[in-house]
Amino acid sequence: MSAQGKSTDPGFAMLGSVFHQYATFRREHRDRRIQLCKAVVDRWAAWKRKDLEHQRLTSESFRPLSLITIRETNHSLLLGELLNPEGGHGQGRLFLESFLERIGIDNPAAGNWSVTIEAGRVDILLRRSEPASVVIIENKPHDAVDQPNQLYRYWLQEIHEEHPQLDYEAAKTQSQFKVLFLPSEKYRTPTKESLSRPAGLEINSTLPGQMPLPVDILPYAHDMADWLEAAIEQVPAENVRLRTFLQFYLENWRNR
Repeated sequence: MSAQGKSTDPGFAMLGSVFHQYATFRREHRDRRIQLCKAVVDRWAAWKRKDLEHQRLTSESFRPLSLITIRETNHSLLLGELLNPEGGHGQGRLFLESFLERIGIDNPAAGNWSVTIEAGRVDILLRRSEPASVVIIENKPHDAVDQPNQLYRYWLQEIHEEHPQLDYEAAKTQSQFKVLFLPSEKYRTPTKESLSRPAGLEINSTLPGQMPLPVDILPYAHDMADWLEAAIEQVPAENVRLRTFLQFYLENWRNR
């Protein structure tokens, strides 16, 4: 077949058309990808400019406490200071009563409460004589490992020895006596060993094998953060110093 015949062959013409369509498709597809990438880059750049201006005006991403290692004992000191009616915050019983209400203490405004921190190995202890109430707070903001028989010993030392006749099935008992466990997140719970009677006390048959008082779990990232957020709103708007610090501290809890 002559060269002239090849050039007029329908098969070659169809093949040339296919190659042309394919090249056009590739070119259009490439152009669309370039346009899409450019649109994404332009939108990201616009968002970045807007975010930078927002940060300049608000410093919303500035969380100074996240740059500082706040140890478990420091959290206890800070929380205990807030709960202390005589604390330097100057808000009297505001934080204490709002906290007691949240955990379900009966008539939290009644009586005088004492607040001790890191005394007798208990992280925070709240106590009042009339009506008799005890709140044991075990602080685990960094999810430290439980010590053997830890919560049982605290219950025995701070509640049972002072009030040996309590009926732990009674609603009144559970509304006046509390053991609180404060981990970082909901998944963290006290170990069975922490709630168990120490081996040396087995000779005392009147003591239960497990701590009889239910443990209330209040994760920092949820329950504790909700409490503090609500409490901040009760601080006078003029008290910028306290409100600002508490907001930073709250962000430290929320963004664990």
